[in-house]
Amino acid sequence: MKDRLIQAFEAIMVPSPTVFIVGALIVLIVPIIAHYYLVTRTDYTVLPSVLLAGPAGAGKTALTVLLERGGGTSLQAPTKISVPETRTSTKHHTIELSFSNTGENTSNDDVNDELNLHHRDTTHTRFLLRDTPGALNRRFLALDYISSSTVSTTGESAKLKAVVFVVDAAALGDDTTTVSGTSAVTIAAEYLYDVLVALQRRMNSKNTSKAPSAVSVLVVANKQDLFTALPANVVRASLEAELTRIRVSKSKGMLESGKGADDLGSDEQDSWLGSYGTEKFTFHQMREFDVEVDVVDGNVLGNAAAGSGVTSWWEWMISRLQ
Repeated sequence: MKDRLIQAFEAIMVPSPTVFIVGALIVLIVPIIAHYYLVTRTDYTVLPSVLLAGPAGAGKTALTVLLERGGGTSLQAPTKISVPETRTSTKHHTIELSFSNTGENTSNDDVNDELNLHHRDTTHTRFLLRDTPGALNRRFLALDYISSSTVSTTGESAKLKAVVFVVDAAALGDDTTTVSGTSAVTIAAEYLYDVLVALQRRMNSKNTSKAPSAVSVLVVANKQDLFTALPANVVRASLEAELTRIRVSKSKGMLESGKGADDLGSDEQDSWLGSYGTEKFTFHQMREFDVEVDVVDGNVLGNAAAGSGVTSWWEWMISRLQ
């Protein structure tokens, strides 16, 4: 045995084609194996993500703070966590959340202990919640995030699972216009139009050989604790009607642009929301692009035991992440 080892060692030390081939294979294969091991480790795994978007003042940041503190998501106890006053965001903010198989938010153990959530499962699912500002000049942050999810394989947006679009249901029920002279429903619908078109283009993208994964959309009708808030079914109807009007307006704008017939047809179809050529837009048309849209009411400051709060939103997110 000892002699064989000596002979093998001497053979390795003597230059020969076999030694060079084996050495080259080691140099090429070992780094590949090491890279595969590193990128597949848990610490380097890309977590699924949920994008939070919507007009300024709708309650996105307040919702983010509530979920980060672990409140409003218990399926066993009402929420008694106060949400501090928030300011309009100008930058995106990403937090990591987790939930157990029972649906509990486990992002903050101290808070959950206060809510008597002692029956946690040993296995938790982690995900990222990305809060984006709703100001007109900052909306590109959400739209770019959707676009990058088409081609990215390792970035934060690589596993985009859902978009939660928050609207102020109380403002939608107010006929008065904002300081800019535009109604709240128009402001919300214009932003939602861009988000939905971005999801359509994502699904129609030819940048990858593999079709992008489905992304669901939850339109959150927030602030149901206010008397003027519209219920979810009215919010749905109002947004669909306004999206139809915006679609017609954009189509007329292209017709008046003076482009050639070929270019006009391509551009119009690319920016047309929903089923091309239909008279009225409905959220059901987004299924054609593997985008399911739901509208659910609730409120960040509500009590889950009273049938409001954010429990239904949390359950919706969990169902899209499992």
